[in-house]
Amino acid sequence: MNLTNTSFNSIEERIREYAKRDSSYPLQAMLMYRMHVHIHQKIQDARNRILKEYNITETIFIALIIIDSKIEKMIQPSLLSEILGLSKTSATRIADELVKNKWVERYYTKEDRRCIFLKITPHGLEFLERIRPKQFENLVTICSALDENEQIIFEKLSRKILAKVESLENQE
Repeated sequence: MNLTNTSFNSIEERIREYAKRDSSYPLQAMLMYRMHVHIHQKIQDARNRILKEYNITETIFIALIIIDSKIEKMIQPSLLSEILGLSKTSATRIADELVKNKWVERYYTKEDRRCIFLKITPHGLEFLERIRPKQFENLVTICSALDENEQIIFEKLSRKILAKVESLENQE
């Protein structure tokens, strides 16, 4: 595998050129940041190529996975919104799309008709079963660039960076 010639090369060249002109430029931090953004976009593109076959977005796919992960196969829209990191308006649009495609139905409790749940339908489970193998295979292939120990280290390092980013959010 050629690790030196990648789609990141031209970005890296620009970053290194800029760093030569400005001694205060945080070269390593910028390389790490831009590499993370670049990798994220490439993974997103690879996942979206598969999802495009089904005319859905990753958010729709992840929403179905989240609902399916619940023991009772249902979730309140507000919790789905929180897990996905979406506004309530965006989560409502996602819920509407799921309902429109008959992958999910809105479920009201007998105790309180205002309390709404999104419940995955048999059609939604079947749809998810068709998509899931390709998506999971895609992720396993991507992650196979690292051995098992490297994957664990990568996760630990990513969590350290995430904790630092979140600590900055709490300072604001």
